[in-house]
Formats: sequence, C-alpha cells, structure tokens
Amino acid sequence: MNLSRFNFLCRTKTGFGKHALSHLPFDLAGMGSQKPFVLQSRDAERSGSTQPLIRAFRESGMTLGICTAPDRKSDNKSGKHPDGGFDMEMLKACYQTFIDKGFDSIIALGGSSLVDAAKVLNMAVSFGPGILKKPAIGQPASEPLMPFAYLPTGAGTGWETDCTARFNDRTFKRADLVPDIALIDPAVFAEQDLAQVIDSALTGMAVYCETFVLSGNPPAAAYAEAGIRLIRSSLFALLDRSGYPDTPTVSPHREMQPHLAGLAHASVITGILLANCRPLTCLDLGCAVADRYSLFQGQAMMMILPQVLEVLSSDPHDLETLLLPLSGQDEFSATPARQRSDVALHHLRAVLNKLYRISSGTTVRTPGDIGMDSINPDHPAAHLHEKSIGDSDRPGPDSDQIKTILLRTFGNPAVNRE
Repeated sequence: MNLSRFNFLCRTKTGFGKHALSHLPFDLAGMGSQKPFVLQSRDAERSGSTQPLIRAFRESGMTLGICTAPDRKSDNKSGKHPDGGFDMEMLKACYQTFIDKGFDSIIALGGSSLVDAAKVLNMAVSFGPGILKKPAIGQPASEPLMPFAYLPTGAGTGWETDCTARFNDRTFKRADLVPDIALIDPAVFAEQDLAQVIDSALTGMAVYCETFVLSGNPPAAAYAEAGIRLIRSSLFALLDRSGYPDTPTVSPHREMQPHLAGLAHASVITGILLANCRPLTCLDLGCAVADRYSLFQGQAMMMILPQVLEVLSSDPHDLETLLLPLSGQDEFSATPARQRSDVALHHLRAVLNKLYRISSGTTVRTPGDIGMDSINPDHPAAHLHEKSIGDSDRPGPDSDQIKTILLRTFGNPAVNRE
C-alpha cells in the first residue's frame, strides 16, 4: 500500500440503533436550529415513518414543518435516479415555504432521490436560488449551508452521504453537500423493493473492496473493512428471512430490522467513501456497462470487481489482506499466505453465485447470463480514461488497463469466434 499521499474527510456524524432519533433535537439545537423543515418521501408517509420523528421532537420546544415529495416511479437500474415528481416547481414551492416560515434546517426522510432534492433545496435556501445557475462543481462557500440531517428509511444507494446531488439534469458536486447527520433508526424504516436492497449491498461491497485494496488510504480502508463486515452479516441473513425471490419487497418487521439497519448503515459508509476515494474504477465501468445492458449497477460492478483488483493491484499483500474481512479470522488464519489472494477473489465471485442460486436465476452472476460472452475493445466503456475517471489526487487507470479489465470480464470476441 502506498502511504505517501492520502486525505480523508468525514463530515457526517452517524448515529445508529433504537432510539437514535431521540438525539436529533439536541444535535440540531447544537447547530443553532430551532425550526427544522422535514422533506419526506411518499413511501415514508405511507409507512408512518413521520410519527416517530414527531414524537422525538415533542418535548424539544422546536417547530417542525413537513412536506411530502411526489411519487417517483422509475425502473432505472443504474443507480442514477431521475427527478420524477420533484421538479423545479416543487423546489420553488419548498423554497418559498422555507423562507416565508423561517425554517432554519433540513431533515431528509427517505432515499436517494429525496436526499438529492434536499441537498439542492439546502443550496437554494442557504445561498439564494441563483446558486443553482452557477457551475455545478465548486468549493464550499465561506458561509455554511443550513444544518442538514438524513434519516434513511432503509438501505440507500450510497449517494445520499456523498458530496454530489443530481437534480434537473445536472449533477452538483461540493464538499459541503454531505449531510451533517445521518441517523439509522429502525423506527422510521419503510417497505423497500428487495432488488434495490440487494443492489445497494452489491454496490457497497464493490466500493469497499476496491477502496480497501487500491486506495492507499488507511482511514478509508478502515471504513471499507467495517462496510464489508456489515454486508457479510446482514445481506444473506435478510434474504433467508424475506422469502426471496417470491416476495418482491421487504417489510421492516422486527426480525428484519437488524439486517435492514446493517445495510442502511453500510450504505452511509458507501457514500463517505465515494466522497473520499475517487476514482473508483469498478464504479465507473459498472455504471457504463449497467447503462448499456439495463443491468443493476451493483451486479455489473461485482462482475467487474475481481478483474479490477487483479489488474490494478500493485502489491499482492493488499489483495491478500482482503480475505480477512471477507471470510473472518478463522479462515484467514487457516489459508496459506500464497493462496489468500485467490481465495479472496473466490469469495467475491461466490457472492453473485449464491444470489443467482437463491434467486432461482433472476440475479445476474456472469456476462453469459445476459447473453453477453464477449466485448468489443471499441465498446464505449473501453474509452474511459484518466481524464474522465481520475481526479487531481490520484490518477485513474490508463486505457490499456481498462481494456484488459473489460476483456477479462466479458471475453475477447476474436477468441470466442475460433
């Protein structure tokens, strides 16, 4: 691991567990807030998620304003969520209400798209609506944004605690867009689409493993290890109890809550790593492949991940150590050092294999499952290069490395024709 240069910034205070909501009034008051504005999803409203939040503020002396965002219907599998019902008119209405009533903080109760809208609203009420017409990528302003809390109603995509917001066909990126607070409390969980929960876990697993092996960033690696252990302990335990694949949704029953909470916590960690560890090759290539073939983003990332680690890892020891969080101490100790890299990659491939088996074949495990047994080197994904997936601190892979990763994942058409 190259320790010559790294930085890590976690701006989000994370609270976890039953009664976590009871701390929120004190946290917001400590940031000078007395009148929070709650932006909730329609699913949160239907599930009664607002009631525990109201009870938490009952004796605080604070005034809550509550606005429900319109439904968002989409079959998008790429992890990029369109604005749906929350359009510019809805944003203007929320902005006007916020200003007229004198609200002084924002609570987002819901998932990814809802949080994107809350981030953009925060920019508008903090700096004026003109900020949305300025360049979408910028440094934090001298004046802070309004205090902002995120309450997930289940496993998120990871983008919620990232420093980006997608709205109105634009992607805003600012270091101060990340939530000040993320509280994971099962009391506010709502029913979720099970396929999206699985994809959230797979996206997180890919992000964690690449960060752990390739980032050269010790604080980020520690977060990544925690995320891997959360996914390991929560994902298949949840699926065993959910009746998957016969039930398309998962309800936050008491026996489900610990596993949903673990996955929600993991998705918060995913966003923290997304904000600190770009570029992430499996993320960028996974998104490109998922868009092209209508796959879930996490499935595409997990198919590509083993090849990313093999091609880009410069120190075999980094890949060997990945086995410890993936398998646990007993298997790690029992595996000869020279075999640990191969066994770690086997564990990663086994995740999709197991999902394929318990889902009766509905979860994609290999490119062949989507009828794709080769990829042309001129595929659009092969033209991603360090200008598009790199950053100022750490360059991305070169074009030859990207083509090698894709060919190892999907096969060479010239070879397959013989």
